[in-house]
Amino acid sequence: MMKSILFSLTLVFTALACFAQDYYGNNRKQWLQKAEQYKPKLIITEKKPLKVVDIVPDTQYKAVDVSPIDSLYSMPFRLKKEITIDFGEHLTGYFSFSVRSTGLAADGPLRFKLTFGEVPSEVAVSFDSYKEGLSRAWLQDEVVSVMYVPQTVTLPRRLAFRYIKIELLGSSPYYDFNIHDMKCMAQTSAQNIPEELPQAVDPMIRKIDRAQYTERMYANRLRGWSEKRSASLDRGFISGSSWQQLFLQAARPYKTVFVFVGRIERPERISVGYSN
Repeated sequence: MMKSILFSLTLVFTALACFAQDYYGNNRKQWLQKAEQYKPKLIITEKKPLKVVDIVPDTQYKAVDVSPIDSLYSMPFRLKKEITIDFGEHLTGYFSFSVRSTGLAADGPLRFKLTFGEVPSEVAVSFDSYKEGLSRAWLQDEVVSVMYVPQTVTLPRRLAFRYIKIELLGSSPYYDFNIHDMKCMAQTSAQNIPEELPQAVDPMIRKIDRAQYTERMYANRLRGWSEKRSASLDRGFISGSSWQQLFLQAARPYKTVFVFVGRIERPERISVGYSN
């Protein structure tokens, strides 16, 4: 009886495999060629933080200015334990920072926790309580050990952020150090991003214009077509309105839909169309 059931199941799965088809199989090569044809130039810009801020609860969370960034560079970090810095704009790229001892020579490693946020609440609320289905590894926090001082550290992961919270997890009590030369090598293929409206503009108009900030975050993530996983697949896109983002891509002149449909592995799950 069991053999008969197994044989029947084998026939069913064999039949399904025979009838399965890739609806886009004949078009994939053409679509990927179009994507390569419209491939934009990658723009790399060095960006530096502007200031130290406090993140405080409000109707949501907001960033309150504390001091210019130079004040952080000139003071020992060991007694601060934790600070939040603001780059003043949304960026996507690679973050780096340097550490150096002040006074006595370094006699032990340092350990930091860096939390990256696109909005203030992302650095104010701990990720430790996260229990959703998306992999915890997508969330933008990193523990970094600096084994030798002085040293410059560059995180290998491309990140999307405006704010960074830096926490000191461990250091020697016998020497002081400071952090300096923080920067982000920002990468994007977007150009001509509109500037923010002046403060004097009517508040209602400024609220309407907030959609521009979403577009700026989206635009900063635009890169080449060679990557399957990038900042455009970070938690900002995955936990947000992914299909709205796909619509934005279709509405812009970057032809990103060609690479999307050219590489999709489960075409039966796609329920949107686009032609140009």
